[in-house]
Amino acid sequence: MRLYEDKDVIDLLYKLDEKINENLNIYWPNFNKLPIALYNNKKVFLINHKNPPKSFTNENNVFIGPWDSRFTGNTAISLNNYITGILNITIITPLTSFEKIYSLVIHELFHGVQIINKDKRFVQEMIYIQYPILRDNIELRNREREYLLRSVFEKDGQIQKQLIGMFKFCREKRKKYIGEYINYELAVESIEGTATYVEYKAFSDVSCLSDEYILSKFIQKLEVDNTILSNLRISCYSSGAALCILLDDLCPNWKGEYTKSSLYLYDFFINKVRSKEIVVKIDDYSCTKYLIKKDGEYKQKEFEKFNNKDGFKIILKGNMVLEGTDPINIIVSDNMILHKHFIKFITSRHQFILKVPVLSRKGEKIYNITQIEFFVHTEPVQKEDNILVEYLGDVRAKMMRYGENFYIDLEE
Repeated sequence: MRLYEDKDVIDLLYKLDEKINENLNIYWPNFNKLPIALYNNKKVFLINHKNPPKSFTNENNVFIGPWDSRFTGNTAISLNNYITGILNITIITPLTSFEKIYSLVIHELFHGVQIINKDKRFVQEMIYIQYPILRDNIELRNREREYLLRSVFEKDGQIQKQLIGMFKFCREKRKKYIGEYINYELAVESIEGTATYVEYKAFSDVSCLSDEYILSKFIQKLEVDNTILSNLRISCYSSGAALCILLDDLCPNWKGEYTKSSLYLYDFFINKVRSKEIVVKIDDYSCTKYLIKKDGEYKQKEFEKFNNKDGFKIILKGNMVLEGTDPINIIVSDNMILHKHFIKFITSRHQFILKVPVLSRKGEKIYNITQIEFFVHTEPVQKEDNILVEYLGDVRAKMMRYGENFYIDLEE
């Protein structure tokens, strides 16, 4: 879809609004209409909002204003006390269909519904930083995904029940291997998996493609490939959506009960679909060893690519606290985190957002940061007690230079 001019974005919002007016309850019970914000690096386009920011101007019921740090990522936020779904339209290309954009917007609006419902199952993102890449856990995880995928498309009820029993065995055994870290996956399935399911329903609603083809596209990441470990979070979207599809098949009208429940989606599924565990014997780990090796090589390559970037390296030191990042696009290695899109952090004095690739080094506590590194094209400029740094802005700090590296102490 072409979004080169403001008018293109406004016309898209009108089209989205017209479709949304029809009936969101066909996707999920009590799914009510919410404001939508589409944004790029400069502007925000807002519709259906009762209290838009004062800096926004009204152009035929679409409010347009300057971008600020509230509009980061694709999600739902509280904007002047109204929950609003936001979508970064820089991800949209001329090849992106209206059907795809519509389903993505519905996905983010559903996160708004989850917030309004005070859903307690939202993921603690930083648990991922400590997630254990263990051979037995990964092997069982690969097996469970195979059984879950097969169960979605299985027409024979008895075979489907067996596949669910094998899936359950692998999942329960993994709980014993990694303990509370399984909750990271369970939470992502519960929040993002249900949102992906709603996205699938929305896409099917407006697409002329067959439902089975669309379903296969939405849960294809259940298949194991070279990216399964580096895309751990995204891989939980498809497993969560698959559980929803199975619940539709085996327990119609489950959604209202789930909304009121505090159980993770997997635990809710197991309570509703009672299948005995079927033991899965594992005597070949060659696939998992290969995946762990490939994941290590991928991480090493990405860190090397970052460190070999052109420009001047800025190294921020001090007591910093992570406030936000794009959890889909981070790479973790020991105490280092590569944030490929952006990072929000605070010091004792200021809040910052860097919308460039950033390498952070974490402290003793999970949200603490001891050092941040990124690259700039122009040298920082010292002005008495302040320093002007590309991407970071004007900050009160002390700076020292060693070759092409600039060390900036934010606590000075």
